Amino acid sequence: MVESTTNPTTTLWNTILPMIIQDVEDEELHVGKFSLKTSIVTVSADQPAKRSLFGFKAHQASQSCFFCLSTGTFHKLGGSSKKVNTTEANYFVELSERSEVRSRDGTILDSEQGVNGFGDTPARIVQLIMPYDTPIDMLHNFGEGLCEVIIRELFGRGAPKSGMFHVEIDKLREAINEIVLPSQFSEIENCRNGTDKLAFFRLTLLSVAIRFEILNPHARFAIIAISMLANKMCASGVGPELFDEQLCSAAQWFLQENSNEYLSCKAHELLFHLPDANRLFKNVAPLSTFSFESSYQYALMGFSTRMTRNFSETVCSRALIHNSIRQEVFRRAHSNPSPSFLQFLTLTKGVVSRQSPYKNLITSKLDGEDRIVIGGSDIYGTLFLGCGTLVSEYQDSYTSNDVFFAKKRNGEQECCRFVGVVEMDGECFALSEPFRELPASKQFSSLMRAQSQASNSTENQLLLTIQLIENPERLNELDFSIQYANKPNNFMIGDTLPAWTREYRILRRLARKRWLEEEMITVGISIEEIKELDDLEEELTVEEVRMIDGIMTVQEIL
Repeated sequence: MVESTTNPTTTLWNTILPMIIQDVEDEELHVGKFSLKTSIVTVSADQPAKRSLFGFKAHQASQSCFFCLSTGTFHKLGGSSKKVNTTEANYFVELSERSEVRSRDGTILDSEQGVNGFGDTPARIVQLIMPYDTPIDMLHNFGEGLCEVIIRELFGRGAPKSGMFHVEIDKLREAINEIVLPSQFSEIENCRNGTDKLAFFRLTLLSVAIRFEILNPHARFAIIAISMLANKMCASGVGPELFDEQLCSAAQWFLQENSNEYLSCKAHELLFHLPDANRLFKNVAPLSTFSFESSYQYALMGFSTRMTRNFSETVCSRALIHNSIRQEVFRRAHSNPSPSFLQFLTLTKGVVSRQSPYKNLITSKLDGEDRIVIGGSDIYGTLFLGCGTLVSEYQDSYTSNDVFFAKKRNGEQECCRFVGVVEMDGECFALSEPFRELPASKQFSSLMRAQSQASNSTENQLLLTIQLIENPERLNELDFSIQYANKPNNFMIGDTLPAWTREYRILRRLARKRWLEEEMITVGISIEEIKELDDLEEELTVEEVRMIDGIMTVQEIL
């Protein structure tokens, strides 16, 4: 913790960093029979802290993205392309990524010279960690970034960037009231902090977007794409890299079709660079600042930089003592705890795991469809799991905690209703009733209608987003339409993935070019956008792209 009247400067971080390196780098620790060696590998932080640490310019400055050299200021689009000469031909390739354009030595030189997004003060951290080798912070970029922007527009708070998320607020609240979530999420609608905002968006608003037709199609599919990205990371979901690539592209497409103003620095990092960050770290969610935010807010509670004497020592002492006490409580709980200590543990939920995973004996008679032969064993109505608590309707008739997803022993996955829990032969079994899946023709019927309402310019994005919802884990085949929705081309995912990525990049360029041309005719475009249109036309010419009767053809078969 750093005590300062303003945000710590790069100079301050340069002074502190050698002490941190000395304490952490190449240190050897011994815990029981284990030997550990520590090393600093990356940095997780919100935008202001990260910028001061790495000596970057403000987020609205040109080329100030940590991951690329986008020249955008308040609104950052994709980084600019570079023309590369080869022995065969001149062609355009995307060389806007810092890791490709500048590499390690170039980035260190940029920091020393204060160019390409860096400020005037060289940062010592760049000698140790590259800015593009850091995770994207899910709490601030999702919860307190793009999600918060959309939530504010949905509820009419502040000036909207477009009419994309306009909705009758009374109808929106009615729809929200129909969404049933586990009780642990009962307060998220208040959006007290970034964690609540993210949960409200990825659970409640996602459900509204899938189920109700009160939003326009662009808004629905943008919310769905962003929420599915967040849910995959929050649940540690495993899927192909294509999942992140497609969902980010879809969200970016819908937002940019309505207004470039949605692409702030935080949104830009998510929509353009999250796939690479997840590829590097597997999943950036566990590396985000959720736990740190909670921990330091607790440590600061009741203290004031103006009123508290020896503020830093007082706050740090509380944090250190709190962590030490938690470790000691955990140790004693597993070392023959006394009756009085066990009583104490009942008041400190979450510090140690429960000895018994279930409680609350069901005394009422089960309904006919729930009765099974269990050899006279008792049935309990509450089951404690690491991901939450299941409560049977026989324990609480108003429960919202009796629906769960499970993987059976044969590997099949099901959505089930929790009936109760029984212990037989030393094993704990959950009694459950599986939900019956709707026929494929009736699934996502509301979304299918939204697809038919969409304009031809976004038909392809809508189609692909729907397919990822239907089968997010196994993308063996995509109906990838580059013409019209009623003329799909089956495209197999496999060794052809790099080619597919190239063709999809071309498709995005075509859509952007079309949008700019329409804007130029109707309302006019800026000088910057005119230059972008010229660059797009030149790039597509080099790629040998042709449009024949609305059908895109390139030099390779799609």
